[in-house]
Amino acid sequence: TLPPSMYEASRIDGSGPWNTFWKITLPGLVPYIFLNLMYTVVDLFTFPSNPIVSKVNTTNYGSSSALAWIYFSIILLFVGLTLLLYSRVDKALSGTRE
Repeated sequence: TLPPSMYEASRIDGSGPWNTFWKITLPGLVPYIFLNLMYTVVDLFTFPSNPIVSKVNTTNYGSSSALAWIYFSIILLFVGLTLLLYSRVDKALSGTRE
């Protein structure tokens, strides 16, 4: 979604393909990479043959509920770590754009 004029200005300023990729293309792709990473993290925890998800059933409601809450906390921890990683990468990349 970056305008071609941005690449043209980069070429006029004397930037090579390598600098153009690191300074223009990659920072433009970071939100899409982050979205894909979030989907991947959630998908890794919720795939159908997951042994923990298969243990959560309706026969033993108390232990299933506790297991589900513990598992949810672990997933939330990983999503939080992913958000932290993204914020640091985004902050580092925004420093190079200025």
